[in-house]
Amino acid sequence: MKHFRFTIITALAMLLTCSVTAHAATPAKKATKRVTNTMGKNAPTAGCAVTNAKAIDMGLPSGTLWADRNVGAEAPEAYGGLYRYGNKGNMGGKGCPKENISGTKLDVATIKMGKNWRMPTTAEITELWENCTHEFDVVKNQPGFRLRGPNGNCIFLPLTGLMYNYGRSQAGQCAFYQTGEITDSWMYQVGFEAVTLNLWQQDDDTFKCQIGSESPGSGCPIRAVYVK
Repeated sequence: MKHFRFTIITALAMLLTCSVTAHAATPAKKATKRVTNTMGKNAPTAGCAVTNAKAIDMGLPSGTLWADRNVGAEAPEAYGGLYRYGNKGNMGGKGCPKENISGTKLDVATIKMGKNWRMPTTAEITELWENCTHEFDVVKNQPGFRLRGPNGNCIFLPLTGLMYNYGRSQAGQCAFYQTGEITDSWMYQVGFEAVTLNLWQQDDDTFKCQIGSESPGSGCPIRAVYVK
């Protein structure tokens, strides 16, 4: 009888061992690559690696060509990335470069889009705003401003929101389009701000737009210019 019990126990142990071995030999499922749309409120702040951007001639006095979409955006109406000045530093601006970076090795547009693109200067974004008509518009459910140049060509600037810490906030309500130049500031301990084109929704639901500035530590969208 003892021998019979021993035989049963031994057989059960062998079956259990075989089961565990077979389970361990099963290959793991391959991880699938997740693609995240950059148009939603919870969109990533880094943007896409490839933009396929087109250079648009707006008929401006300087002849400057503007990208048809934001840096890191997959479509003209998409938000794209949000970048601290020089893509460095922290929320307060500490660590951001205290210098003009348009066309330098710290130019985010050049880094993300290639050598034929760079961040605009203060003069270029001012020229764009002052020589174009601009009106509020909604493209594929994305609110923003349509700028139309003297020659009739236009670009769309979506209200991307901005990044104060690590996430996107106020999407559809505001956008501060960052240039590659700075201006002095008494508002922040770092003593400077990035020059920006500011678009935002006011309390009465009207929209205000102006050339202004924003903390270098805030994550902002960038609309690049094309370098021939």
